[in-house]
Amino acid sequence: MSLTLTPANGSGMPAGYNGFIGATGPSGWSNNKNSLSRDFVAGPLGEYYYPPSGVAPSLASLINADTTRTPGSVGLYHYTTVATAGSKETTTVLDIGFHYVGVNAAGHPLDTDGDGLPDYLEDRNGNGGVDSGETDWNSAADRGLGVWITRPRAMNPVP
Repeated sequence: MSLTLTPANGSGMPAGYNGFIGATGPSGWSNNKNSLSRDFVAGPLGEYYYPPSGVAPSLASLINADTTRTPGSVGLYHYTTVATAGSKETTTVLDIGFHYVGVNAAGHPLDTDGDGLPDYLEDRNGNGGVDSGETDWNSAADRGLGVWITRPRAMNPVP
């Protein structure tokens, strides 16, 4: 399989941290994983999970391969590349490639605080923290912004 790729920003700047199945990435691109075998495994949400381990040049070599960024810095804190139930990228070294939402053993998106809202929806930007407009995916007590009307009082009609 041969690929011709151009950096998305069109600036001509070298790109890196890519995986190539049966091919070698363009010269000048750094930290690529080349000539990988097509050894995807099926999982709860699809057929393109990486094997948890493997002999090089396995796709497993893409796990924890992007040493310049964290999962939270690119919105992938609650996502995974392996089919292991309960698995998320969290604070590990970023995996290269397609990510699925982290799921539990039943195949449902992870809901750490058990409030009925999946973690990836509570943490909308996927950075692992609680930011404005989000609820805490670690606390079922956090129901988000609440509005309390204190005026008018009980016997005063609203005009």
